[in-house]
Amino acid sequence: MAWFDGGAVETLARAGGALASSALLLGRRPLGPERVLESPVRQQILARARATPGLSLMELRRVMGLGWGNLYHHLKRLEKAGLVETRAAGRQCLVFPTGSRGTESHQRASMLRGATARWVAGYVLAHPGCDFADLLKDAPVEQRTVYYHVQRLQRAKLIRAGSRSRYFDLRPADDLADCLARVTPGDQGPKA
Repeated sequence: MAWFDGGAVETLARAGGALASSALLLGRRPLGPERVLESPVRQQILARARATPGLSLMELRRVMGLGWGNLYHHLKRLEKAGLVETRAAGRQCLVFPTGSRGTESHQRASMLRGATARWVAGYVLAHPGCDFADLLKDAPVEQRTVYYHVQRLQRAKLIRAGSRSRYFDLRPADDLADCLARVTPGDQGPKA
């Protein structure tokens, strides 16, 4: 009798139900929420999410030295157990401990994790009232890169402009300095 023929599946289904039979066929046992933290990898992910709320998946993967599949698997287990939440912020997916306060400010601060975004925000903070031409004179990156980041930071309400269509009279948001202080960057500026 072949393992996957109809008779074997029917016998297993009668013995313990469909869930038990599929778990036995796959060689896995269902993992209860009380056992989710038995894995040291999941314990580390939860500890990092608590220590740095709003950590991006890319940073988490890099810090922990995990592959995408491994990280995704453990993160989904933690989400199903209700221990962490993931939220999209721009092009990033951020990890928060469940019920953490200030997640909106963490999401805004996560927009500043990139070196160029930090540079643009820092420039506007240091030179309130500057315009796009001022940014371009001192920018170590191309014009379109600066334009992209000014748009992103304006949509996130981290900087304000005097006009919606033209970028003059750029001013920092009231909490821009706090958001910059919350970010723990690896380097201090964009590469030239």
